[in-house]
Amino acid sequence: MANKSYSRRGNNEGSIYQRKDGRWVGQYTDGYKENGKQTLKYIYGKTREEVANRLYPIIGYKKLNPNTAGKQESDITVAEYGLSWLMEYKRHTVGKSSTFEWYAHKFTSHIKPGIGHLKMRDVTRKDIIAFLDRLSKKQPQIAVSTINGVRLFLMEMFDDAVVEGIIEQSPMVKIKRYRDKAEDYRKKERTKGLSPEQRQFVIENTKDTPAFHRIVLFLMFTGLRIGETLAIRWRQVDFSAGILTVDASVSKNIKFDEQAYKISVKEEISTTKTGSSERAFKLPKIVLDVLREIYSEQLDMEKKLNKKLTCPDGFVFCNKFGKRRTYSGITSYFERFKKKYDIDFEFHAHVLRHTFATIMAEQKTHINKISMMLGHSDVKTTLSIYTHILNSRLMDESEEDKLDEAYQMLVQPNHKQHDEKRTVQDREQDNNQQQVMQFLSSLRRRL
Repeated sequence: MANKSYSRRGNNEGSIYQRKDGRWVGQYTDGYKENGKQTLKYIYGKTREEVANRLYPIIGYKKLNPNTAGKQESDITVAEYGLSWLMEYKRHTVGKSSTFEWYAHKFTSHIKPGIGHLKMRDVTRKDIIAFLDRLSKKQPQIAVSTINGVRLFLMEMFDDAVVEGIIEQSPMVKIKRYRDKAEDYRKKERTKGLSPEQRQFVIENTKDTPAFHRIVLFLMFTGLRIGETLAIRWRQVDFSAGILTVDASVSKNIKFDEQAYKISVKEEISTTKTGSSERAFKLPKIVLDVLREIYSEQLDMEKKLNKKLTCPDGFVFCNKFGKRRTYSGITSYFERFKKKYDIDFEFHAHVLRHTFATIMAEQKTHINKISMMLGHSDVKTTLSIYTHILNSRLMDESEEDKLDEAYQMLVQPNHKQHDEKRTVQDREQDNNQQQVMQFLSSLRRRL
């Protein structure tokens, strides 16, 4: 049987301890009695983490709203509870500041001004439906994805409020996602990337801006995320083996004030999006040529700037001053290009990632390899995004002929020539795989 043991508290966490029967208890002050003594309340759970997670919003509410000391939990408004839930709980559970920014924007721009005045205990399903309906009719028009984001925020928030005992039942029961067939179609079209004609247009018309032209070619024929691209250093490029190693990414560290409003954004080098995003693969000749051009140009820049740019830790994509390029810098290239040519198709860095996936599918590349090169954690992720591409591109028009051929190979005893052809293909694939493995092994030894 567990002994009663107190755990070191974090700031504003309240008192958390374990009872003799093994249950964890969270204790916090909820105002004061007439005689001046504290009014204590308790939260129970099976684990310390469970209790701490339930305490964060309550303690945060009292921290962020000090003028409401002694106020009953049943009188907490959506704005008050939502802010504390966001700042004292959600901020600690999301992995990236950009994800928290997504939540913060939904709260400050829509939820707080829309239903923030309502008391948590008084919000009904009818109130939520009317609120979402008002958002859908608001001008200028709000995207359906934004409305569904607000719905998701409210579902999570009210579910936690039920667990904490702030309310008895969530008003989000059976409130379905909004659907917009036109938006679904546009999203489907976006994930297709650029058409062959659009690719040709972009490649041809970016040549007058060499730096942008190289970035376009690199993104289109590697499929890297823009953050991964900005973080590439020369040590990750092996020209002799023609292999690129992806092991870092530029991410945005966003700071917020106590009311969840964004106050600053700073770019930082961090690990890749997921463990599977760390990868190494052979580069096509077009990309190797681009990298050689950049390397040669940087050698010339070194003389003018009296600064080493091509060292192992030097960034591949830097500006004329030798500094790493930024998200905003890359975005400005795309914006100027769209304005100059008044293009009517979607064109930004992530579209080129989709374009890469489309090109790979057009070349009948196996889904597992596409997934690996994109750095997806699971093939299911690739399939969920690019199912329509794979369905329309991966199957040959003459696929039924291949099935007939396979049947003939089974019934005809003499298929030596086919076996020899297949053996050569397997040998080439094994050699490529072995070369990549040898490179990764040598890289680990250097590290």
